[in-house]
Amino acid sequence: MGDWKSDDAQTELLRRAQGGDAKALNQLVSAYLPIAEAMAHKLFSADCEDMAQEGLMALPAAVSSFDAEKGIPFSSYATVCLRNAMIASYRRSRARKRGGGEEKLPYLDGEDGADGASDPQQIVAQREQVSRLMKQAESVLSSFEKQVLSLHLDGYSYKDISRLLHKPEKSVDNALQRVRKKLKYAQ
Repeated sequence: MGDWKSDDAQTELLRRAQGGDAKALNQLVSAYLPIAEAMAHKLFSADCEDMAQEGLMALPAAVSSFDAEKGIPFSSYATVCLRNAMIASYRRSRARKRGGGEEKLPYLDGEDGADGASDPQQIVAQREQVSRLMKQAESVLSSFEKQVLSLHLDGYSYKDISRLLHKPEKSVDNALQRVRKKLKYAQ
């Protein structure tokens, strides 16, 4: 990450920032700037600079709330916090423009986990569990099922997946049904 030479250097910088060292916090923010910009560009093609800034504004809170004893790497925790801040800002902005409640992003629905968890450390733990399950599923899924699942997990709708893979929507739906069954038995 950034110009850090080791995990120990990152841990030391985090420890200093948690202790109130403003210079260390500024170094963390500088190191996460390219990550925030890339994430903002991927999620929001327009206003990505503003969204990156919104995400970075959440970093001081992520530093102070991070608990290393939970076993989650700070980089994973911070990335989830940046993403959540960007999404929250987007939703607030859209709600203000429309004069109504918060709008759901169709490609992000359900990302907080099945139980609606919003704690970044819980989200990271759930993602790690999904990663382990995906490794188990590698030998069980067909190549088409893997493509469909990957696109679905990236937030594409059935319609978008069918268009990208040049297959009918029903084929996409059937593939995801088979994936669910296969993954259920893989556990």
